[in-house]
Amino acid sequence: MNVHRYLIDGFSGYCTLSINRPFWREKATRYLTQETREELLLRTVTEITRRYYELADEVVSVARRTESSLQQFRRKAQKRAGAASGVSDDNVSETDKMCMQLFLDTQEYGRNISALGLKPADIPVYCSFWQCVAPADWQNTKGGKPVMRFSKDFCVGG
Repeated sequence: MNVHRYLIDGFSGYCTLSINRPFWREKATRYLTQETREELLLRTVTEITRRYYELADEVVSVARRTESSLQQFRRKAQKRAGAASGVSDDNVSETDKMCMQLFLDTQEYGRNISALGLKPADIPVYCSFWQCVAPADWQNTKGGKPVMRFSKDFCVGG
């Protein structure tokens, strides 16, 4: 199923990353070594990303389970009523739409990480986050495990 059939305006803005830039540029550079600043920034971004990923993973899991239960309920109801199969493969599920929006948010979040001088593809939890919400046609699998290419900044499927 191709989830790109519907229009989404872009990222939602819920997955932005804002570091207090004046502090970071002025005080952090004055009091911390470059190595310490880089480590602090990486740890901070990793922890924020971990939390975003946990929330997204939970929301997607619950949505998929709920959608599956509803589909089973509909099929049983249609079977009892003697109706033809009602769920078409051409329809884009609400879960797929939600994942696409989260995917766009994840890409924008990755751009924000890049703006801080970090590479999202080098942050394992960002790649897990990306993989959780990326459309299936953006990912390859090999032996049941996702195989992802990395652009200079992002995890890229395919």
